[in-house]
Amino acid sequence: MSVCGEIKKDYSLSCSYENVKLRQRIVLINKNDINKFVINGNSIRFNLIEGKRGFLYEYFDEGTVISANYNKTDRNNIPYFKSNISLFLNGVDLENSNIQDELNLSNYFCAVLYSNGVVKIFSFHYGLKTDSYTYDEKANINLISREDEPNQPYIYESMGNSAEEDFDNLFEDLESPDLGDFNDDFNNDFFIEI
Repeated sequence: MSVCGEIKKDYSLSCSYENVKLRQRIVLINKNDINKFVINGNSIRFNLIEGKRGFLYEYFDEGTVISANYNKTDRNNIPYFKSNISLFLNGVDLENSNIQDELNLSNYFCAVLYSNGVVKIFSFHYGLKTDSYTYDEKANINLISREDEPNQPYIYESMGNSAEEDFDNLFEDLESPDLGDFNDDFNNDFFIEI
């Protein structure tokens, strides 16, 4: 059995816990539009190629049209994660047909906004695809991970604004993420002493 982690924090759910809920807005981002990204544990920072942006799917905030979750499974004692984002389409016009084609044929990941301002990034590594669905004049469409992901959905970290502001701006025109420091002296010189 391969176990390399250890428990490092306490957890206590108080009687006055914050009831966090999913806002009824998601942003889908084409994988090919990523310029640079940095993953640090369970968090991620990224920017898009100049002139690119995400695409907003928005519903009334008091509803429950959008849902987002992930399932964890183990293979050879290694955890893998599969995302599931549910959204709703309504209409039989050309625009709705084109949106279905985009969802069916594109390679994208999803940013999800929660009521506490946290933004989670689902299926960043391998992207999402549509699950089988039936469409009459409307449909609930599930977007599922193309492949099992090596990490649970990442927490998005803004590089200047708040995560919610970056989300509201569809992740357009963000600064390039700091790519780190190879020798961990935190001065960004990328110099390694030998």
